[in-house]
Amino acid sequence: MHSTTESTYYEQIDSMNNNLPSSTMNYLASTWLLHKEKFVSAWLDGVRHYGHISSSRVEGAHAVLKRWIEVSTGNLLVVHTTIEQACSDQLAAIRQQVAYDRSRADLGYGSVFAPTMGKISVHVLKSAHKEYELSRNGTLDVCRGMLTSNFGYPCVHRFQVLAAGNAVLSISDFDSHWWLQQPSRGVVAVSKSPTFSELLCNIQATYNVQHPTGKESCLN
Repeated sequence: MHSTTESTYYEQIDSMNNNLPSSTMNYLASTWLLHKEKFVSAWLDGVRHYGHISSSRVEGAHAVLKRWIEVSTGNLLVVHTTIEQACSDQLAAIRQQVAYDRSRADLGYGSVFAPTMGKISVHVLKSAHKEYELSRNGTLDVCRGMLTSNFGYPCVHRFQVLAAGNAVLSISDFDSHWWLQQPSRGVVAVSKSPTFSELLCNIQATYNVQHPTGKESCLN
């Protein structure tokens, strides 16, 4: 998985073929290795994946959805309404986290981070700050550009360049994925707002298909 070149990857495969049972290698070849471009470093290096190279996030999202649905016998309307509520709940949590990040300024990061405070996700600022600390501790290898290419935030070499020019970070040093305020993507058509009567009908229809616990949430 961590082979940085294709030649290294195939050398490792040859070593595995020589040391593992054929049944094991047949399983790996038919189940996993045919998807090597999706999880082996030799193919992932340079691809902006933000560190997500496994299916765990998808499986986690699926588990959350199943907890909201609760049962396997609901009709289509119940399932649709429940999924809609689950998405709304997650969106509210995301907005709350973004609001928190936008209001937070950690002076301990130093002046080099000042222009990005309240504009970049706190999560990735912590990772970038680790690179900043490394840049202050001696000589480094030649930059391959992999960290920035894969994760979308400045690496230790970028911080050395900034220090040499007495410069500071800007939001352009981070991929827009990490921006707290996303760039405009053009004019979006706005649909006609529903009337008060239509809103009441929608609430009534949603309420009627809810479980007892969901009815309270619907009323709120």
